[in-house]
Amino acid sequence: MDARSNEKLNLDGHWSLTEAAFETIVRLMSAMGEPKQIVEYGSGPSTVRLAMAFPEAGITSIDSDKQSFESTKALIDEFVKQSRIILRYRRLGFERYGSGEILSYQHEPLDDLPIDCVIVDGPPFYTLRGREACLYQTYSKIRVGGIVFLDDCYRESERIVVGNWLSVFPGSFRLEMIPVGHTLAVLRKVTSVEPRWNDPLKSRDSSFVSREYQEFKSAMLHMDEDAWRQAWGENVVHMRHLLDAIYEAYGVAPEQVRAAALSDSQLGLFGRWLLRRRSFKTLRRLLNPK
Repeated sequence: MDARSNEKLNLDGHWSLTEAAFETIVRLMSAMGEPKQIVEYGSGPSTVRLAMAFPEAGITSIDSDKQSFESTKALIDEFVKQSRIILRYRRLGFERYGSGEILSYQHEPLDDLPIDCVIVDGPPFYTLRGREACLYQTYSKIRVGGIVFLDDCYRESERIVVGNWLSVFPGSFRLEMIPVGHTLAVLRKVTSVEPRWNDPLKSRDSSFVSREYQEFKSAMLHMDEDAWRQAWGENVVHMRHLLDAIYEAYGVAPEQVRAAALSDSQLGLFGRWLLRRRSFKTLRRLLNPK
């Protein structure tokens, strides 16, 4: 079967790696020898394609989106049922790395085996630095000679993630930016180092991200259904799954929104203005990145 031509497994969809990026990943992984352990952040058709490309490899794929998790599970059952895939659902949560918190996959220990390859294509953009945390969760288990891939490096946020990684782990990686797909960052681990959490670059970005989290959550607390409709129109209906996921990730419950709107109408107006002016503008732009 030609997996690339199969509609269910094609990787040129809106949120996928792209076929060109996947081919590059497979080529670089094959050049280093047959990988034994692969960790993938952000499941989907790529999970199945990895199992097809490397049938002897153990693959751990992690996702925070229930729909993606279930659809990936169905693809595994249909195409690679006997593969060595471990599919894990992890909710998003705030975890501390150095001086700041990052909204990312809740950390759970991985199998105590050396990792040959880490592919980071999740969590979603609204976590701000969620993809950054993926390396912090796996770094100690990545063997020297192992490779880390970060997708979507055409975006400033992903380029900042790369800069933070290089600052926290100085001299640990050799970086290459490859202009395929949505631009792929390739980091080869050349040595293990102790993390430098107090690096000035990382500390400044942690402070910036913390303020962004606070402002965005404040705005969301004052965005009821009517406000979302004013900002997005009827499109908000089609985005219900995404909006619910964002509210859950930031710990904002519907009753909190109602209470805030009732308790302080002026603050509610500020929240709506803030989300439209800054956080919402960023959110809308990132929702349509292509």
